[in-house]
Amino acid sequence: MVFRFSGRVLLLSVYLDWIDNGARSQFVMTDAELKAHLTPESPDRLMADAEFSLAEYIYRAGNAEPAVPHFKEAQRLAPDNWNYKRQAYLFSTNPERDYGTTFAKEVQKLGDKPYYPAPQIPGTSATPTPPAVKKPGGN
Repeated sequence: MVFRFSGRVLLLSVYLDWIDNGARSQFVMTDAELKAHLTPESPDRLMADAEFSLAEYIYRAGNAEPAVPHFKEAQRLAPDNWNYKRQAYLFSTNPERDYGTTFAKEVQKLGDKPYYPAPQIPGTSATPTPPAVKKPGGN
């Protein structure tokens, strides 16, 4: 995916600079910048990861229904994690029954808000504008 900013293809430029210059790229963070940028995972997020992994394991072992409570718990603990929602609804034969919603309905609830915040490009003051999410139904 390419993000456009001020008529330029910014993210592509970042990738090309990194390919050409490797660790010397102007966009590579120093260790201190990276440490400041990253935040430790909360206990809830760590537990959500564990619940999600357990749900996937149970599902892949052929036990779809017993996996649902673990998918639900992962979503409760990390409600902004779209990966948890997408996978749970995809694995369900009836997401309305199992989760009271569908992926399409959850996307519609967002309105104009993107799934995830736009990336911050190190070495620039630019924040690329992600392309609009196409809403279900073609609008």
